[in-house]
Amino acid sequence: MKPRYRAWLIIGVLYAGLAGSLTSFHAFQVNFGPRIGYRTERHRNIVNFEEGRKPWAYRVLVPLAVEHPGEDILHAAGLEKPASREYAYLVVRFSSTWLTLLLTHLLIARFASPAMALSGGLLVAALHGPSVEHYWFQPASGPDHVLWLATALLTLSGKDRWLFPLVFFGAFNRETVVFAVPIHLALRWGHEPLRRTLLRSAVLLVFWAVPFLMLRELITLSPKRSRTAAKYLMKNLTDPEWQWYAVAFSGAWIGVTAVGWRHVPVPLRRLVGVMVPYMGLILTFGRIREVRLLLPATVGFVPAAMVVIERWLAVLEPRDHPAD
Repeated sequence: MKPRYRAWLIIGVLYAGLAGSLTSFHAFQVNFGPRIGYRTERHRNIVNFEEGRKPWAYRVLVPLAVEHPGEDILHAAGLEKPASREYAYLVVRFSSTWLTLLLTHLLIARFASPAMALSGGLLVAALHGPSVEHYWFQPASGPDHVLWLATALLTLSGKDRWLFPLVFFGAFNRETVVFAVPIHLALRWGHEPLRRTLLRSAVLLVFWAVPFLMLRELITLSPKRSRTAAKYLMKNLTDPEWQWYAVAFSGAWIGVTAVGWRHVPVPLRRLVGVMVPYMGLILTFGRIREVRLLLPATVGFVPAAMVVIERWLAVLEPRDHPAD
């Protein structure tokens, strides 16, 4: 085997092992945790297109894939319900985690050394542990993270035609796939005529809007009122426990990027800029103690942080000295 292929095999196996461990941890904490009854109810509401609450009622792709064929296959293999359903969810969890780590590595390698790419991949793997706290049903988050990373890599590779199905089908998974458009803009800006970039981005928005609007037309929501953005915002701004958990989770990789901003290349600066409004949405419409919501922001911040750290570590490299 050629050394290059062997290196990539080792990297892939390493990330697969980490993804397997993280998936096992997720299974005990979430899939078969104390709220499995709530998971069953929410799954049924989603696949039946009724009685759900926004926005998760519109995130149908993973639950439908779990229902058919995931659960069917595992049930036929001998697993009883609800275990067959939860193991189908775990297949999605493992796949999305493994792809997240691998694609993060590939993205960082576009801007930094292989060693820093591996360091960044391991950092994102470590962040998955605390990210499983304070939630019990959000299977769309992992695949959405993968789609953001895939958008960045496809844009950098010039494979723009693949972005259209990515955005279209991704909208059935989670509405935040719309951030694929500004990610594409951030990384393509200045590499082709501006009109072409803007036209492609406008078409991508249409590909996102069609399923987004269709789902909201077809699905009947529960009459129960959801929490308002004002309540989420006030809780996020006033609860020190929530704030500490979010800062402890993200402070290092955001802080390194901020302090070393002058070392961050321009494309990554624009990519980090895309993450800022996303984090604003979390502050307004989410609960910041659910730090899983911050994981997609690593698409911009972690590559930037790895570039900065590599620059800082350069002073520690041994220097050749003339012989005595």
